[in-house]
Amino acid sequence: MIPESKVRGMGFHPSEHFSPSTSDEVCSLLVQYGKHARIIAGGTAIYELAKRGLADEVKQLISLRNMSLNYVHRKVEGVHIGATTTLAEILKAPEILNDTSLRVVSEAVREIRPNQVRNVATIGGEICTSLPLLDLPPALLAVDTILIVQGTEGLRRIPLSEFLVDFFLNALKVGEFLVEVLIPNQPLHSGSAFMKFGRTAYDFNLVNVATRLSFGSDDTCNDVRIYLGGIGRIPMHAIASESELRDRRVDDRTIRKASEVLEEFRAIPQIHGNAEYKRDIARVLVRNCVKRAVMVANP
Repeated sequence: MIPESKVRGMGFHPSEHFSPSTSDEVCSLLVQYGKHARIIAGGTAIYELAKRGLADEVKQLISLRNMSLNYVHRKVEGVHIGATTTLAEILKAPEILNDTSLRVVSEAVREIRPNQVRNVATIGGEICTSLPLLDLPPALLAVDTILIVQGTEGLRRIPLSEFLVDFFLNALKVGEFLVEVLIPNQPLHSGSAFMKFGRTAYDFNLVNVATRLSFGSDDTCNDVRIYLGGIGRIPMHAIASESELRDRRVDDRTIRKASEVLEEFRAIPQIHGNAEYKRDIARVLVRNCVKRAVMVANP
């Protein structure tokens, strides 16, 4: 929650706070209060929005603290992570740490600083804020993450690649909220990596890159994902770069070509880096991140 002293300095003045214990209650409250209601778990996202005057319309806060959505489990389909699981808990989970194909996730979480933020921020907040400057969404996209969403008509699954629609906009319908994140089992012989470039270690990224490569028995790359954050209004899928790696042996030449053919883009302007600067950084990060993923897959 936001400290009272901080709230008084903002236009953010929620009038009601709810802590429901069932999904039906959460959905009912979301329907009842509409655009004036916000889900909170760790509270870091709403705090940052309130500081910037972007949460003035929020009047009802709906906490998920009583919903038992804090867990990391490996099951048949893959790794299931409850929406209120903190980033610190993800970083300690053996289901993530012991799987080299999911290295991209743990590396992205480590880049989210300081530790105090990791201790309270949740995976659900990182996703549902739908802010393109965050580190975890590109990493989750690289491993084909699926979101389990609860609504008044039951559960539905949404690929993360279809969930992020625009700046602060996602595919949740009225009355829906995120309950679980599913990272499906990755192809055999996979490696992944995450790299970030920012002004300081504590800043939002200027550019970040998440990769996952999978290799066949003949050592050719048979599957690849490359996503970039900090570029557009949602993470950018580097399809042209992927095409240079798929069905080929990955060496310095193919990696260099993959970075060179990175799609032209109009980057989000930031005070510390214009679009041209971001394009140059992105090509370097793609090259280095792919190399790291190859080393993870082929230690």
